Amino acid sequence: VRLGELCAIRYRDIDFETNTLLISHSAKRIANISNSFTKTRLVIDVPKTDSSIREIPIPFFLSKMLQDRMKLKKAADGDFVFQNSMEGPADPRTVQKRFAKIIKKLKINGAHIHTLRHTFAMRFLERTPGAYKALSEILGHSSSAITFQCYDNCTQERKRKSMHSARMIA
Repeated sequence: VRLGELCAIRYRDIDFETNTLLISHSAKRIANISNSFTKTRLVIDVPKTDSSIREIPIPFFLSKMLQDRMKLKKAADGDFVFQNSMEGPADPRTVQKRFAKIIKKLKINGAHIHTLRHTFAMRFLERTPGAYKALSEILGHSSSAITFQCYDNCTQERKRKSMHSARMIA
């Protein structure tokens, strides 16, 4: 999921029986014209595109972790999974900063939170070659052509096959 989508997930968006997650909102910052003290404010809005509204399967282990977290926090159905101190959605900027601290501590260079999305996509295609339509729907792309353009030659297996084919021609 995109960062804004992640910050807008509420417990009611998770179906623990089918292990699916509904992505139907996104947290984002907009200009705050009604208040001169702050330049921007955080709002929950519809996602980037119509195709961004989607239901995606989540692994059982993640569903279990979310259920346990919900019980531990005694979260209500509408509570945000990632909350700020006032029980609103986590600010995407705060999530980015926390992620950056973790990455720095782990001494990983060049990674940012969107890297997780790309890594997922590449690993998905490594395990299910050619499944661009499914990946497109999971990522919320408007077409599988976009997914194909972004990820077709990213996997190591694709590169190996290409190199092997090139050697056969030469």
